[in-house]
Amino acid sequence: MDGITSILSREHQVILKRLDRLEAALKPYNRQVVVDTLRFFDEGVSLHRRKEEEFLFPMIAPHFPPDMGPVACMLHEHKEEKELLDGLRESVERGEDGDAVD
Repeated sequence: MDGITSILSREHQVILKRLDRLEAALKPYNRQVVVDTLRFFDEGVSLHRRKEEEFLFPMIAPHFPPDMGPVACMLHEHKEEKELLDGLRESVERGEDGDAVD
């Protein structure tokens, strides 16, 4: 049976491929791919993020100061990711032709 780090690592590879697909869909703008990617992040990546925050981070956290180290960095990245996705979602909702995404 795979450990949590192996599972999360494989999930990261899937996420990175979806991000590549999203990047390719921005120029020229392909609204459907962007919407599909947002759905993927809402459904799949939120679960991945929860696995990290509930299982992996508590195992790592005791070995580092609370305000620095990998857990603090990854929590910051999760927050930043949510903000970027919210901004992309708002852009998609405002701009049917992709002008708001430029």
